[in-house]
Amino acid sequence: MSALNQRSLPVEEWGRRVHDARRARRLSPDRLARSAAVSESLVLGIEDGVLCPADEVKARLARALHIATDELFPQLADAGRIVR
Repeated sequence: MSALNQRSLPVEEWGRRVHDARRARRLSPDRLARSAAVSESLVLGIEDGVLCPADEVKARLARALHIATDELFPQLADAGRIVR
């Protein structure tokens, strides 16, 4: 089980949210990675719950998925760290 920070979600939950949003938009991991200007291995690592993305990467993923950053990663809004 992953550690929880105050006002945060487990890394696995971030990954599930990214995965679900990507699948709902019928994007491949490669396509999402290219749209977010990150590597496919980073997207897959996040989705697998083994990588914790930096706030800037979270914002890029949210933009690429056409979803509000705070909807995809609500802990950023709770901590006042929304990156647009």
